[in-house]
Amino acid sequence: MEGCTPVEMINMSLSSECLNCFETVTFRKIQPPVQRVSRCQQCHAGVHLNIEGISFQKIVFSAIKLSDRRANAGSKKDETYGFRIGQSLPDSGACKHYKQSRRWLRFPCCGRAFACDTCHDEQSDHEAEWANKMICGLCSREQSVQNECKVCKQSVGTRARRSHWEGGAGNRNQTTMSKNDKQKYRGTNKTVSQKLKSKAR
Repeated sequence: MEGCTPVEMINMSLSSECLNCFETVTFRKIQPPVQRVSRCQQCHAGVHLNIEGISFQKIVFSAIKLSDRRANAGSKKDETYGFRIGQSLPDSGACKHYKQSRRWLRFPCCGRAFACDTCHDEQSDHEAEWANKMICGLCSREQSVQNECKVCKQSVGTRARRSHWEGGAGNRNQTTMSKNDKQKYRGTNKTVSQKLKSKAR
Protein backbone atom coordinates (compact mmCIF):
# COMPACT_ATOMS: atom_id res chain seq x y z
CA MET A 1 0.00 0.00 0.00
CA GLU A 2 1.20 3.53 -0.78
CA GLY A 3 0.14 6.85 0.67
CA CYS A 4 -2.02 5.35 3.40
CA THR A 5 -1.87 3.35 6.60
CA PRO A 6 -4.26 0.43 7.32
CA VAL A 7 -5.99 0.63 10.67
CA GLU A 8 -8.78 -1.95 10.63
CA MET A 9 -10.73 -4.16 8.23
CA ILE A 10 -14.43 -3.27 8.26
CA ASN A 11 -16.24 -5.25 5.55
CA MET A 12 -14.82 -7.64 2.99
CA SER A 13 -15.69 -10.52 0.66
CA LEU A 14 -13.79 -13.80 0.65
CA SER A 15 -13.62 -16.53 -1.98
CA SER A 16 -12.83 -20.09 -0.94
CA GLU A 17 -12.58 -23.39 -2.75
CA CYS A 18 -14.74 -26.40 -1.93
CA LEU A 19 -12.50 -29.33 -1.00
CA ASN A 20 -15.02 -31.78 -2.44
CA CYS A 21 -15.54 -30.47 -5.99
CA PHE A 22 -13.15 -27.45 -6.08
CA GLU A 23 -15.99 -25.05 -6.88
CA THR A 24 -15.55 -21.43 -5.73
CA VAL A 25 -17.66 -20.42 -2.72
CA THR A 26 -17.97 -16.69 -1.93
CA PHE A 27 -18.64 -15.19 1.50
CA ARG A 28 -19.85 -11.59 1.34
CA LYS A 29 -19.91 -8.76 3.90
CA ILE A 30 -17.51 -10.42 6.30
CA GLN A 31 -16.55 -8.52 9.44
CA PRO A 32 -14.22 -10.35 11.86
CA PRO A 33 -14.70 -12.05 14.22
CA VAL A 34 -17.13 -14.28 12.35
CA GLN A 35 -18.27 -17.89 12.13
CA ARG A 36 -20.29 -18.72 9.03
CA VAL A 37 -21.45 -21.83 7.19
CA SER A 38 -22.34 -21.87 3.49
CA ARG A 39 -23.25 -24.53 0.94
CA CYS A 40 -21.38 -25.29 -2.25
CA GLN A 41 -23.60 -24.55 -5.26
CA GLN A 42 -22.16 -27.53 -7.14
CA CYS A 43 -22.08 -30.46 -4.66
CA HIS A 44 -23.98 -28.87 -1.72
CA ALA A 45 -21.21 -29.74 0.73
CA GLY A 46 -20.88 -27.57 3.83
CA VAL A 47 -18.16 -24.90 3.75
CA HIS A 48 -17.21 -23.45 7.14
CA LEU A 49 -15.57 -20.06 7.70
CA ASN A 50 -14.08 -19.07 11.06
CA ILE A 51 -12.10 -15.82 11.46
CA GLU A 52 -11.10 -14.72 14.97
CA GLY A 53 -9.59 -11.41 13.91
CA ILE A 54 -7.23 -9.55 11.59
CA SER A 55 -3.98 -7.80 12.46
CA PHE A 56 -1.54 -5.88 10.26
CA GLN A 57 1.86 -7.39 10.95
CA LYS A 58 4.24 -5.37 8.80
CA ILE A 59 3.99 -2.18 6.78
CA VAL A 60 6.39 -1.55 3.89
CA PHE A 61 6.58 2.07 2.77
CA SER A 62 7.47 1.64 -0.89
CA ALA A 63 6.99 5.34 -1.64
CA ILE A 64 9.98 6.35 0.51
CA LYS A 65 13.18 6.95 -1.40
CA LEU A 66 15.98 4.43 -1.00
CA SER A 67 18.34 7.13 0.31
CA ASP A 68 15.80 8.09 2.99
CA ARG A 69 15.42 4.45 3.98
CA ARG A 70 19.17 4.05 4.43
CA ALA A 71 19.39 7.27 6.43
CA ASN A 72 16.63 6.13 8.76
CA ALA A 73 17.79 2.51 8.95
CA GLY A 74 17.71 1.24 12.51
CA SER A 75 15.99 4.35 13.84
CA LYS A 76 12.51 2.87 13.82
CA LYS A 77 11.20 -0.64 14.04
CA ASP A 78 8.43 -1.99 11.85
CA GLU A 79 5.22 -0.49 13.15
CA THR A 80 2.10 -2.47 13.93
CA TYR A 81 -1.27 -0.82 13.37
CA GLY A 82 -4.74 -1.66 14.61
CA PHE A 83 -4.81 -4.30 17.32
CA ARG A 84 -3.68 -7.88 17.79
CA ILE A 85 -5.76 -10.61 19.37
CA GLY A 86 -4.33 -11.55 22.76
CA GLN A 87 -2.69 -8.16 23.31
CA SER A 88 -4.16 -5.12 25.03
CA LEU A 89 -5.47 -2.07 23.20
CA PRO A 90 -3.70 1.30 23.51
CA ASP A 91 -4.17 2.53 27.10
CA SER A 92 -6.10 -0.73 27.68
CA GLY A 93 -9.07 0.79 25.84
CA ALA A 94 -9.41 3.89 28.04
CA CYS A 95 -9.86 7.41 26.66
CA LYS A 96 -9.96 10.95 28.05
CA HIS A 97 -13.76 10.78 28.41
CA TYR A 98 -13.93 7.39 30.17
CA LYS A 99 -10.63 6.77 31.96
CA GLN A 100 -11.89 3.67 33.78
CA SER A 101 -13.23 1.97 30.64
CA ARG A 102 -11.35 -1.05 29.30
CA ARG A 103 -12.97 -1.52 25.90
CA TRP A 104 -13.63 -0.06 22.47
CA LEU A 105 -17.08 0.03 20.93
CA ARG A 106 -17.87 -0.85 17.31
CA PHE A 107 -20.59 1.40 15.92
CA PRO A 108 -22.97 -0.03 13.28
CA CYS A 109 -23.39 3.35 11.56
CA CYS A 110 -19.88 3.20 10.06
CA GLY A 111 -18.51 -0.17 11.21
CA ARG A 112 -15.53 1.50 12.89
CA ALA A 113 -14.34 1.05 16.48
CA PHE A 114 -13.84 3.93 18.93
CA ALA A 115 -13.21 4.15 22.65
CA CYS A 116 -16.58 5.84 23.27
CA ASP A 117 -19.43 7.63 21.52
CA THR A 118 -17.85 11.03 22.17
CA CYS A 119 -14.62 9.92 20.47
CA HIS A 120 -16.74 8.71 17.54
CA ASP A 121 -18.52 12.06 17.20
CA GLU A 122 -15.25 14.00 17.39
CA GLN A 123 -13.61 11.96 14.60
CA SER A 124 -16.63 11.37 12.34
CA ASP A 125 -19.00 13.48 10.27
CA HIS A 126 -22.15 11.79 11.62
CA GLU A 127 -23.73 11.00 14.97
CA ALA A 128 -23.06 7.66 16.59
CA GLU A 129 -25.65 4.91 16.61
CA TRP A 130 -26.03 2.61 19.61
CA ALA A 131 -23.07 0.20 19.62
CA ASN A 132 -23.86 -3.51 19.86
CA LYS A 133 -20.31 -4.88 19.75
CA MET A 134 -17.20 -4.18 21.77
CA ILE A 135 -13.50 -5.03 21.68
CA CYS A 136 -11.98 -6.01 25.02
CA GLY A 137 -9.21 -3.60 25.98
CA LEU A 138 -7.20 -6.35 27.66
CA CYS A 139 -7.29 -9.21 25.11
CA SER A 140 -8.64 -7.46 21.95
CA ARG A 141 -11.43 -10.02 21.44
CA GLU A 142 -14.55 -8.69 19.74
CA GLN A 143 -17.90 -9.68 21.27
CA SER A 144 -21.31 -8.36 22.24
CA VAL A 145 -21.38 -5.38 24.61
CA GLN A 146 -21.21 -6.36 28.29
CA ASN A 147 -19.35 -5.36 31.44
CA GLU A 148 -17.20 -8.50 31.56
CA CYS A 149 -15.12 -10.04 28.77
CA LYS A 150 -16.29 -13.56 27.87
CA VAL A 151 -12.72 -14.66 27.07
CA CYS A 152 -10.40 -13.18 29.73
CA LYS A 153 -13.19 -12.78 32.34
CA GLN A 154 -11.98 -9.28 33.25
CA SER A 155 -14.25 -6.32 33.96
CA VAL A 156 -14.12 -3.88 31.04
CA GLY A 157 -17.05 -1.51 31.66
CA THR A 158 -17.12 1.47 33.98
CA ARG A 159 -18.51 0.70 37.41
CA ALA A 160 -19.61 3.05 40.19
CA ARG A 161 -18.52 0.68 42.97
CA ARG A 162 -15.15 -1.01 42.61
CA SER A 163 -12.79 -2.82 44.94
CA HIS A 164 -9.71 -1.26 46.52
CA TRP A 165 -6.90 -3.25 44.91
CA GLU A 166 -7.66 -4.52 41.36
CA GLY A 167 -4.01 -4.94 40.48
CA GLY A 168 -3.08 -1.52 41.84
CA ALA A 169 -5.60 0.30 39.63
CA GLY A 170 -8.59 0.00 41.95
CA ASN A 171 -10.79 2.46 43.78
CA ARG A 172 -9.41 4.69 46.55
CA ASN A 173 -12.64 6.58 47.26
CA GLN A 174 -14.33 5.08 50.33
CA THR A 175 -17.70 6.49 49.27
CA THR A 176 -17.86 4.58 45.98
CA MET A 177 -15.85 1.57 47.18
CA SER A 178 -17.57 -1.82 47.37
CA LYS A 179 -19.17 -2.58 50.75
CA ASN A 180 -17.46 -5.99 50.72
CA ASP A 181 -14.03 -4.33 50.73
CA LYS A 182 -12.49 -4.04 54.19
CA GLN A 183 -10.78 -0.78 53.14
CA LYS A 184 -14.18 0.96 52.87
CA TYR A 185 -14.68 1.29 56.63
CA ARG A 186 -11.04 1.52 57.70
CA GLY A 187 -10.47 4.37 60.14
CA THR A 188 -14.15 5.20 60.72
CA ASN A 189 -13.99 4.21 64.42
CA LYS A 190 -10.61 5.80 65.02
CA THR A 191 -10.39 8.10 68.05
CA VAL A 192 -9.81 11.71 67.05
CA SER A 193 -8.65 14.29 69.59
CA GLN A 194 -10.75 17.36 70.33
CA LYS A 195 -7.83 19.53 69.22
CA LEU A 196 -7.89 18.07 65.70
CA LYS A 197 -11.68 18.39 65.57
CA SER A 198 -11.47 22.08 66.45
CA LYS A 199 -8.83 22.63 63.75
CA ALA A 200 -11.05 20.92 61.18
CA ARG A 201 -13.82 23.38 61.99
